[in-house]
Amino acid sequence: MKYSFLLIPVLALAACGRAPRNAEMAPESTAAQENSSVKTTVSANTPTDSAKIIRTADFSIEVSDVLGTTTQIERQVRLAGGKVTESKVMQRPSAYESYPVSADSIKQVSRYTATASLQVQVPSWQTDSFLNYIGSLPGITHVRNTTETDVTIDYLENQLRAQSRQKLADKNPAPKTTSIGDLADLNDAAITNQVSNMHLKAQTAYTSISFELEGKEHIETQIVPNWETLSRPSFGTRVKMAGIQSIYAFGQVMLGVIYLLPYVLAVLLAVLIFRKRHILGWPKSWK
Repeated sequence: MKYSFLLIPVLALAACGRAPRNAEMAPESTAAQENSSVKTTVSANTPTDSAKIIRTADFSIEVSDVLGTTTQIERQVRLAGGKVTESKVMQRPSAYESYPVSADSIKQVSRYTATASLQVQVPSWQTDSFLNYIGSLPGITHVRNTTETDVTIDYLENQLRAQSRQKLADKNPAPKTTSIGDLADLNDAAITNQVSNMHLKAQTAYTSISFELEGKEHIETQIVPNWETLSRPSFGTRVKMAGIQSIYAFGQVMLGVIYLLPYVLAVLLAVLIFRKRHILGWPKSWK
């Protein structure tokens, strides 16, 4: 115990030596906590939605029965939970000919091709099975084009912008002096991001598929009355009509002569006077 007073300086020196070391470790611990806090905040605020893929497909198929194939595709789309946005079937004429086969009938020959145009939308999770079904349809596929566009970054960007804008609004409320126009601009920007993501969701939820179907050329032949021959008058009727038209033409000529008769008489009278004056000579009183 009598040497205990010697321990006091030793303990004081030891305490002084440990203090700087603890002071140096404190910033490292604080920085680690801040880094951990930042990582936690970023991971908690970053959207973790699945990838957003816009898929499209285009087909051009030659089939034997255009209407039947169109009906099958429409039925399969509805069974898959999709919708048919456009469906058009038409007969496209390619040539037309006609020629007489008898005195009162003609043959008409028509060549045409049946075509169809479809626009459908199929749920994305049903796309692969639907495309496999289309591949099993009878016919010749001339065009098969599929595309996939990844819009995940655009979707996440809109979400992050909306979250950042909301945080800034919560931390820094708009002052009372903010104009209505500025508030409207901020609101419009938020709505634009929301609407953009709504469009992206709608486009990625369904796969848009277009079809162009074409059938083989068909020839249709039919015998129809020759109305030009049937409506033509008989020979006797035509002779009678010719006589009537001749009499009418002669009457028109005579009327023309009567209209011109005064002028003809005046010209003849002038000629006679001129000839007579040349033969007898002009009277002295006329000179």
